Amino acid sequence: LPLSPSLPPLCAPPARLSPASRRGADGGSRVGCRAAQFKTLKPAGKRVCVKKADVGPETAGGILLPDSAKDVPSGGEVVSVGEGCGLKVGANVLYSQYAGTELEIQLEDYVLLKEDDVIGLCASDNYGVAGLLPQGDRLLVKLDEAADVSEGGGLLTDSSKDKPNSGEVVAVGPGAEGEDGKTTPVAVKAGATVLYQKFSGAEFDGDNGEKFVVIKEADVIATLE
Repeated sequence: LPLSPSLPPLCAPPARLSPASRRGADGGSRVGCRAAQFKTLKPAGKRVCVKKADVGPETAGGILLPDSAKDVPSGGEVVSVGEGCGLKVGANVLYSQYAGTELEIQLEDYVLLKEDDVIGLCASDNYGVAGLLPQGDRLLVKLDEAADVSEGGGLLTDSSKDKPNSGEVVAVGPGAEGEDGKTTPVAVKAGATVLYQKFSGAEFDGDNGEKFVVIKEADVIATLE
């Protein structure tokens, strides 16, 4: 596919391709090439090219990203897709900051991602929680509030509170696609209260201070009633 207007053609002066800040599923390694040789950029297989957006630490009306988050999501607009990819050009997506391979093309930042590295689709380009649709077999969970008082009656500071690993499922993805191309729906339904493995998923704050996490269905260890 020809490069979209959002993604300028690769031409002289040569594009500078920078290494990913962290190695992701696609290696995150430095890529070198003579840019003048190329007219198009088409992701291979079920991959997407995303133009990176500024998501945090604060976005107006959207996500407030905590500095202490283990795996804060990044966001951007899909500008090109590979064969068989279910995502569409123009979609606003969130993805793990550790995923993919970053590229700098004519001073613009992009990232090449596997489709499965996309955490969710956003309803708008402010990347807010409202309308966030998890991808694949992921779930959007609103975390339970941490206890303010210890068992002995002492008042806990924010840094000493135990981080909850339970909450209410706000939205679920369409399910995981198998090798046969069939999608298996997520068994956990919106509205359920779940217990999930600690240190899993991508965490972020909502615009009203609520805390959320996007996890995979396999991270759920129990439903609570």
